[in-house]
Amino acid sequence: LNQQHKDSSISRIKSTSSVVANGERLFAFSKRELQVHPPSLNAVKRGQPNCVSTTKFTLITWLPLSLFYQFHRVSNVYFLVVSVLCLILGEDKSPYSWSVVLMPLVAVLCWTALKDAWEDWYRYRDDQRENSRACRVFDLAEQDFVDCEWRHVHAGSVLLVPCDGAFPADLIVMHTALAAEAFISTANLDGETNLKSRLAPYFCNRLMQDATDTLDADQEEAARAARALSVSGVSMRMAAPEANLAAVRGKLELNDEECAVCETSFLPRGCILRNTPWVLA
Repeated sequence: LNQQHKDSSISRIKSTSSVVANGERLFAFSKRELQVHPPSLNAVKRGQPNCVSTTKFTLITWLPLSLFYQFHRVSNVYFLVVSVLCLILGEDKSPYSWSVVLMPLVAVLCWTALKDAWEDWYRYRDDQRENSRACRVFDLAEQDFVDCEWRHVHAGSVLLVPCDGAFPADLIVMHTALAAEAFISTANLDGETNLKSRLAPYFCNRLMQDATDTLDADQEEAARAARALSVSGVSMRMAAPEANLAAVRGKLELNDEECAVCETSFLPRGCILRNTPWVLA
């Protein structure tokens, strides 16, 4: 009966994936695999949708883009026009030699371009540090948590975040230690030092009640909760992302039951888990 329930859940998700609204995300948890709709979510950025890049240039675009940005300045355009006029008029009619005007301009452009490249290198280095940070992701094949870099976190992945750990991506709380509320610090987003509380949807606590009835706060409880979630056949439907962090809308679905998901279960990327042993999200 359990196998039939899983098969029916997978069939239901496949049948409804064709009618997913524009911008919506649909995730279906199954022991076989993770169903993600639309599938293109995990295909962007060469299969690394969670990879962050703040650089402005590449080796090919560095010089053209740097010059393009520099000629947005009126002073650079002015000296370029004066140099061209001096070159056209010649040294006999022009009060200045074209080289006297052009050489300082070329020196300024080259120096600024090198400065842009240096600053962009630091941005690239910081991006690599951010993307290479380690986290714990639940592996459906091994049925256990494995180490993973932030860049390899995919949409729909189940993560285990310990106390004082940062959230590798925008997450939804699925379970917390002792099934209690979690507290997060959002100081890096809004500067507020007071902690915000987050709660898992009641649906999740009910699904994982049998697996976590020992009320143990260690991370083995998190593994049991993740296993229970992976075989439950539950699906999550999230609305299109919005700039407003309070506009998080979604729902959990299992058979004919539904449970709302809102900002009280939302964990923004980069925020820190505080005063909570761990959270499953």
